[in-house]
Amino acid sequence: MNSTTCIQRVFDRINYERRGVSTSGNEFKLDTITQLLNKLGNPQRDLSIIHLAGTKGKGSTAKMVAAIGNQLGFKTAVYASPHLVRYTERFLINNLEVCEARLNLILEPILEAVEQLDSEIQQGLDLPPATFFDISTAAAFQLFHEENIELVALEVGLGGRLDSTNVCQPVVSVLTTISLDHMKQLGNTVMEIAAEKAAIIKPSTIVICGDQQPDVAALISDKAVAANSDYHQYGQTFRATNQKVTSSGTEFDYLGEKMDENISGLRLNLLGHHQTINAAVAIRAVTEFCKQIPSVNKSVPAAAHVIPSSHLAECTRKALAEVTIRGRLEVLSNQPLVIADMAHNAVSIDAMITTLKSFPNQGKRQAIFSCAKDKDHVATLHQLSDFFDRIILTQFGNNPRARSASELLNTTTQPEFAHYRVEWRIEDHSHAALKEALHNVDEYGMTCICGSIFLVGELIDSTCLADVKRNQLNSPAETPGKHSNPVH
Repeated sequence: MNSTTCIQRVFDRINYERRGVSTSGNEFKLDTITQLLNKLGNPQRDLSIIHLAGTKGKGSTAKMVAAIGNQLGFKTAVYASPHLVRYTERFLINNLEVCEARLNLILEPILEAVEQLDSEIQQGLDLPPATFFDISTAAAFQLFHEENIELVALEVGLGGRLDSTNVCQPVVSVLTTISLDHMKQLGNTVMEIAAEKAAIIKPSTIVICGDQQPDVAALISDKAVAANSDYHQYGQTFRATNQKVTSSGTEFDYLGEKMDENISGLRLNLLGHHQTINAAVAIRAVTEFCKQIPSVNKSVPAAAHVIPSSHLAECTRKALAEVTIRGRLEVLSNQPLVIADMAHNAVSIDAMITTLKSFPNQGKRQAIFSCAKDKDHVATLHQLSDFFDRIILTQFGNNPRARSASELLNTTTQPEFAHYRVEWRIEDHSHAALKEALHNVDEYGMTCICGSIFLVGELIDSTCLADVKRNQLNSPAETPGKHSNPVH
């Protein structure tokens, strides 16, 4: 097999990140990933894992977990999804992307196993074929096994119960904030969705629960008790306090279960009150992980793993101050102020707007917005209309799940939007939308790209944005054409 073709062959498999899933979600089963991993010798069984599920914050929390672990001296890894620009972004070791050549070598024997499984399915084995995410997850397990990773931050792709990552036996299970999202597949209520995500809890492990609605927290607590797992709830046994958010970062203190666990003077480059909650969850997860290391690695004396609280505090301060996460309230340019945020549901949009309100007065505000077909675009457009003065509706071209710009525009013509004092514009292509926005930065003190990871991924490294940052975009605004006219 030619290893240079392996990554492309993975993309040729069924990919629900691009095609979406049915309303029943029947595509998700653990049987196929289980069979695939059996053929590979079950590399996941040798890994010490912090498994993270949730609607909001699991990606940021995973990066913080790995950063703290790395500062403590662990060889760390993150498996995340989806990616912004490059497939290799999903696989991080000590905060560095795995190179394509290494990943191709990892994928080669996995794809051979997939071919064997395909043949067995054709001969009557009752299994669905291995998907893009099945193979990617197997690659993460195999890669981290071969690299002797000591702490894996493993992010759930969708839901939890039937997610491919849920074949692992974690040391710590983390449930970040849960809200309505992927309702067609996971359930129509927050409690139904919470039950799906809480299914990552395994017997006799550690469970860290983030900031939740009381009934969701109670459900997760009950699941943890039933599994004989040690349970830690944000706001009860740990919390973030004294938060201060500015346009350059976020400061806060961490309060643990005991006095010697408290850490003051923490600083994040990340923006937003919600990121302090994610950071507190990450701190608690790593703290509890460290307490379990002797039982994870029985060949090393327990005394060798006792981490003084002062050292944990020092490493946590340094790690959090250095964490950067692309596309999450990321300032792409200061003059003009351009921000990208992957917020795509009601809770994350609300967190984004709350953070933007804390910035110094920037004058008029404009947004570039697009979303996937399975998102509640009506509710999101209401939220954005309450904050932004101008919204450019567009669509991303790197994923067929995009909702069309014209459909978004039709939504804004409904009577329920009539009272908003918003200038609506439409651009069928995302790069044209960004160019249109940048031509008007003198009038608008803030520009925000939001609505989808796919939109942010398409624009985050745009050459026209780079030109603006170098002050090279000096040409006057173009005469508005068919799609750049104000529409109402």
